[in-house]
Amino acid sequence: MAQKSKSALFLIEMIISILFFIISTAICMQVFVTAHLISKKSVDLSTSIFQAQTVASLYSAGKGDIAFLVDKLQYNENADGTYTSYFDANGVFTNKENSLYQLDIEETDNSNLNTISIEIHSNDNVNADPIYILQSSYYLQNTKEVIDNE
Repeated sequence: MAQKSKSALFLIEMIISILFFIISTAICMQVFVTAHLISKKSVDLSTSIFQAQTVASLYSAGKGDIAFLVDKLQYNENADGTYTSYFDANGVFTNKENSLYQLDIEETDNSNLNTISIEIHSNDNVNADPIYILQSSYYLQNTKEVIDNE
């Protein structure tokens, strides 16, 4: 009888130990998956910021002319007057089929201030909130008025 209770006690200890390790493994897996998702969001944000800053710099280099951007980068003009381009994980502009991100540009002209709004979306869900939004402005000095006033 003493032998039977020892084996039953050992079996209960073994079941409790296995259950403890299963619960620990589930918690660790959840932590690893969460860390992976946070890492992916961080990579998406870093890539998006870099691309938006590149486009804003080119816009300034082109002196506020959207045609300069269209010439330098692969943009498609949409029916509503906005521009769309696509790039991959390395930040290289590419076609829609090979891309991971979509970059949309909308230009607004105010007399002497040209402004573009740059929105970057993930190609997984373009209708979701953008990953990053940047607005860049370029002031156009009216040179005729400067000359007339001198």
